[in-house]
Amino acid sequence: MGQEVAPSYLTAEDREALLGLGKKLREVYDAMLEAYRQSKGKEQGAKAALEIHDQAQAFIEDVRGVLGDIEDLKDVLLESLKELSRQREKGEVAAKRIAGGGSMVSKLVLCGKHCNGCPHGPYLYRVVKSGGKLHWIYLGKD
Repeated sequence: MGQEVAPSYLTAEDREALLGLGKKLREVYDAMLEAYRQSKGKEQGAKAALEIHDQAQAFIEDVRGVLGDIEDLKDVLLESLKELSRQREKGEVAAKRIAGGGSMVSKLVLCGKHCNGCPHGPYLYRVVKSGGKLHWIYLGKD
């Protein structure tokens, strides 16, 4: 079974910048390795390689920190998705067709603020289709 592909929120320029970052990191690694190889593994090669590392240290630490933040956020999002799935299974998110057209939907909402209380709600909405688009009308906390 194929994996569903999420829409890309990165622009072509963003993707190019990320590829450039990866290339820069590879260049630091290659420069360190080359400095070490040129001295055939002698002390001066190790020192030269470490000097290159030291010059790039702030950049490396910043990238390491951001990568850690990205992984932490991914973990939070995966947990949120598991919780939402569990709540759906328990009927905590529900939709019901109503007279007059549309549906009444009670749903939980992620606030997007990295809070420990997500998801919030449930909140009640009336959902109607008009002109080929869905319109969500907030009715208040359920």
